[in-house]
Amino acid sequence: MYGLSNISAIEKSDLYGKYDYTLLSSGDVVSNMAPELRAGQLYLRLEDGKIDSPYPSMEWNIPWIFAEKSPERACVLWHRIMYGKFGMLPIWCRQNCWKVVVRPRTLEELFMLKELQEHIKTPSKCGIETRETVFGNYGGYFYTNSKEEGLDKLDQVKSEVGNHISPDIPIYLKLACTEFEHTFGPSTQYKEPTIQEHKNEDAIRGCFISLTFDSMQPKHLKDYICQKWIHFAWDRGDPTARKFNKGESLFPDIVKYERKLDNCAMDDTFTGSEEVPTHRMEEVKYQNFGLRKEKE
Repeated sequence: MYGLSNISAIEKSDLYGKYDYTLLSSGDVVSNMAPELRAGQLYLRLEDGKIDSPYPSMEWNIPWIFAEKSPERACVLWHRIMYGKFGMLPIWCRQNCWKVVVRPRTLEELFMLKELQEHIKTPSKCGIETRETVFGNYGGYFYTNSKEEGLDKLDQVKSEVGNHISPDIPIYLKLACTEFEHTFGPSTQYKEPTIQEHKNEDAIRGCFISLTFDSMQPKHLKDYICQKWIHFAWDRGDPTARKFNKGESLFPDIVKYERKLDNCAMDDTFTGSEEVPTHRMEEVKYQNFGLRKEKE
């Protein structure tokens, strides 16, 4: 009977446990990555079945400019896949990802921070904050791999920023990504990883090729991102945006209308209170004093 007698020896409880639906679902990499697989953004390699990208490429539509990369950080795997797809709190992040955060208050301070990061030459990035859960328009990050290293970097960054940009810019040290705290609570409550968590991460990691890239952004990409910064600053009503357009508005000023009073200049010396009849309404164009225009 082709050895079927051996099958009878299989314990049904072992069979049920081996193919338990919850167990299969919890580690289902293919289902979790199905949208990317269907879109052709990822594929299963023929030689080993590992998930890979058919066209490895540099991200271009991002808000950040990197001064130096941190090659030991596999943020695509940890943040986008383990956290984003599986709802996991990555082990390396909760133990080693200490970052000094700088909060520039204006576009001008952001560009000054970019220059400073490039001068210091340490793993760091800066850019505009497009995340709705993050307070503030701009951010800069300096990466370290331990709390003690982070505290040392905090002292250095506070000194450099205070001397070269402004001592009033908020600067602090934090652990891991902001999204993790919003999901799992304060980082002070992060627990030591369990053996099962290590196994889960190893299983997921084994399904992908390396997702760590250390190539630097070319000048033409940085120029594109800098333009995005200026447009973002203009949209947020940051008056320093004009400084990066020869003092001019990014877009033509609109014509604004107001009552014109007979024989009276439109300045703060006029003290009359009588309402002007509607038949004397006249179009007038007046100066934009740098205040943010409301969107029509």
